[in-house]
Amino acid sequence: MLRQQLAVPSATRDEFDCGLLEEIAKRDRRSVDAFSSLYDRHASYVYGVSLRFLRNREEAEDVLQEVFEKLWQREIRFQPGAARFTTWLFTVTRNRCLDRLKNSSRKPPHAPLPNYLSELSEADADPETDIYIVERATRIRGAVQQLPEDQRSALELCAFQGLTHIEAAEALSIPLGTLKSRVRLAMLKLSDALDDLREEK
Repeated sequence: MLRQQLAVPSATRDEFDCGLLEEIAKRDRRSVDAFSSLYDRHASYVYGVSLRFLRNREEAEDVLQEVFEKLWQREIRFQPGAARFTTWLFTVTRNRCLDRLKNSSRKPPHAPLPNYLSELSEADADPETDIYIVERATRIRGAVQQLPEDQRSALELCAFQGLTHIEAAEALSIPLGTLKSRVRLAMLKLSDALDDLREEK
């Protein structure tokens, strides 16, 4: 069961998370408390990302437990300075979900998003995302809103609501080929409009 997320202290979130990871690595009597705090802070985020990819609550719960079990056992390790902890956690969770989809012969609910579009998932899933990511997400949403309505609807269903191309085509009552063309055109227009964000990543 997911527990209520703890309030963030005055230190930056990455500093606090790194401090918790250091305590966990010590494997002393405080390690369990540190792990519990890390879980409380990020369990809802990992579950939300997992559910977005897998669209199955039970499997999302399984990925949640797998990610934190590997963190506890130090099978996966965060390298401070390489990325924000939540960005790293998003990548780890996404990869676990894609592995599950591949192993079960299912297709991802949508094509992988460029990094700058994946930030919308991060900003939505993590209520404490820093102002830099929030500002970028605001700009990305603005670019999405500038798309023609037919392209925007197709993109939102496939990229942001997790529908397959077939499901999105059925929802919009259009041929599958038309749906794919609209999504492709939308992605090309966003790529041009947000080229500088892509280069930053």
